[in-house]
Amino acid sequence: MLPFFSQVICDHLAVVLLILLVASSPGEAACPASDSGSLLNAMRESYAQVENYRTTVEVEESRKGHLYETKRFLYTFKKPDHIRIELMSPHKGTVLIYPDEHREVLVSMPGLLGFLKFHLSPDNSLLKVSAGQRIDQTDMGVLIRNISHTFTDQLKGEEQITEENDYILLSAVAENHFIKGMITRYRFFIDKSMFLPVRIEESTPNGTPERTIIFHHLTVNTNVRGAFMQ
Repeated sequence: MLPFFSQVICDHLAVVLLILLVASSPGEAACPASDSGSLLNAMRESYAQVENYRTTVEVEESRKGHLYETKRFLYTFKKPDHIRIELMSPHKGTVLIYPDEHREVLVSMPGLLGFLKFHLSPDNSLLKVSAGQRIDQTDMGVLIRNISHTFTDQLKGEEQITEENDYILLSAVAENHFIKGMITRYRFFIDKSMFLPVRIEESTPNGTPERTIIFHHLTVNTNVRGAFMQ
């Protein structure tokens, strides 16, 4: 009887140790990456704590799979909807501010043309970021809502969730966020430390690159003054 009880006790201790080991180690079960719904909730909760953020945005446009143009700008956002864009290339020094007192976009020219200021509607073709996207559709709140649509009502196939270094990678084929009737293959890179998207890759359903958006040096809840957004 004694050997039997000794074996039972040893087996019990082994189970306890295994449970403690799993509980104290970072595992898949504790990671919101287990499914897109959990990850989307984590992103919403993370963004709810953000009052403002700043990032250098790089947009790579491709045509027929080849890089066509690269745009870079400093992007500042302050809730609920205040946007400041300082162009770096092309048109370096141009500043766009939305909204002005008329819910339009204030455009300030650089250098000797600094006295020139224009007020344009957000849907003006001159202000299209690309692929039908307006300036008032560029903030992270809109992006997270669009990602949610990608994995729910606009999904056109199976989703895929993987991990890559510091990122959780969400992939799916879905309706394009801004062009009605277009189907796009999306890859969303979610930063593990912030649970916020920091890179978006768009391609055709067969994988031909179309657009890549990268948020470099994303910082949240910095000292963004109201006057800076005017």
